[in-house]
Amino acid sequence: MLCFVIPTIPIAKGRPRFGGGRVYTPKRTKDYEALVAMLGKREMGGKPPSPQPVTLKVRFELPIPKSWKRSKREAALSGELKPIIKPDYDNFLKAIMDGLNGVVWEDDAQIWRHSGEKIYGPNPGTTIEVTLD
Repeated sequence: MLCFVIPTIPIAKGRPRFGGGRVYTPKRTKDYEALVAMLGKREMGGKPPSPQPVTLKVRFELPIPKSWKRSKREAALSGELKPIIKPDYDNFLKAIMDGLNGVVWEDDAQIWRHSGEKIYGPNPGTTIEVTLD
């Protein structure tokens, strides 16, 4: 099992952009996926991507807006207030899956099970657990 943290505010997969007669991935998305891949490679310790089935568990911890009142901040930290805001959970997940594709696993088609959550917390980042089944 691999377990590691992306120690930055989670970034959702950006929609493809069109310009100059081509389709491209936004720079912010590309940079975040490169960070995810780099940390995934470090965690793999030089091993090649696994061909095995994968179970993926992801926790996206979002920052609490500084403008919120104390009571609202406390509700967010306790889990009473859920982050039902944009970006969508699946767009966060897609950035992680694409960043680890070809690094931890050969292809994201190998992910047969996943679980996760999008929460507010004091330490924004993404915690990733990969189990090779």
